[in-house]
Amino acid sequence: MDTTISPMYKLLSIHEHPLLPSAMFIVGKCDGCRRSIITLPILSILSCSLRWLQRKRVIDSFSYICLKCGFIVSVFCVGLPHIINTNRHDHRVAFMHHLGRKGAKCGVCRESLSQYYGAYSCSICPKYVVHLQCAVDFNLWNGVELEGIPETSEDIVPFKVVGDNLIRHFMHEKHILLLLKDYDMVGDDYERVRCEACVSQIGLFGLVYSCQECRFFLHEKCAHLPMKKNLVFNPTPYMLEYQGKAVYCYLCGLFETNPLIPLYLITQSQKDLFVLLIL
Repeated sequence: MDTTISPMYKLLSIHEHPLLPSAMFIVGKCDGCRRSIITLPILSILSCSLRWLQRKRVIDSFSYICLKCGFIVSVFCVGLPHIINTNRHDHRVAFMHHLGRKGAKCGVCRESLSQYYGAYSCSICPKYVVHLQCAVDFNLWNGVELEGIPETSEDIVPFKVVGDNLIRHFMHEKHILLLLKDYDMVGDDYERVRCEACVSQIGLFGLVYSCQECRFFLHEKCAHLPMKKNLVFNPTPYMLEYQGKAVYCYLCGLFETNPLIPLYLITQSQKDLFVLLIL
C-alpha cells in the first residue's frame, strides 16, 4: 500500500494523523482550543458583514480536518508553538494534545480547562496548565519558540556552590560566603546589620550568608533570587544586574539611589527599563 502523503495534507504536531485544509462550510468547535469555528469559502468572507466576524476570530476562510477520525482544528491552533515561556510562570510550558484530567484551571485567566482538549502545561509544576489562547497572547509570550533550545540551570542560578554551606555569589565574587546557623555568629550588633541586596535587617527573613573576610551579608532568600525572571510587566524575561549608579524604575516611578542594590533589568529599543528588586 502506498503510504506517501499527498502535498495537500499536512503532518502537524497538534494531531497524530495528516490534516487536510478545507474550505467547506463548517460550524463547530476546534478540537485544539475549543473555540467556535465557522468556516466559509473565501469569496463569502469578502462581504462586509462577515469581515467583522473574521477580525473577532469567530470565522475563518478555511480550517484543517482529519478524514480518518473527524478531528477539526482552526488555523489559529495549527500554528501553535510547542514550547514557550510566558511571563506568568517561572518555568517553560509545553503544548499537549489532551489535558487528560478533570478540575484544572488556567494559570492565567483562572477559568476551567476541559480535559479533552489541548493546553500548555509545566513539567516541573504538574498542576500548572494554561489555555492555548491565553498562553500565546503577545502580552504574555515574547513570540519565541523554544523547542530544540536546551534549558540550563546555569542561566538563572546566581551563585556557585563551593562547599558545605559555602557559595560564591555574583554580588560578592571576590570572597566566599558562609551560611550562618544563627545570628549570634554575626555579632552583638546583628540587629543593625542589613542585607546587601534588599537593605532590610538580616533578622527579618530567616538564615543569612556572611562573608568571613568582610562585613558582607545576604539573606538566604535574597541570595537565591534568579538571574533571569519572568515578570508580568513584559513578555521578555528580566535580568538581575548591578548598575553601579542611581536608576529610575519605570513601573513605580521611584529612583533607587543605592548603586549596590541589584535590579531587574530589560532592554528594549535602546532603552533600559528597570524594576526595583522584588522579594
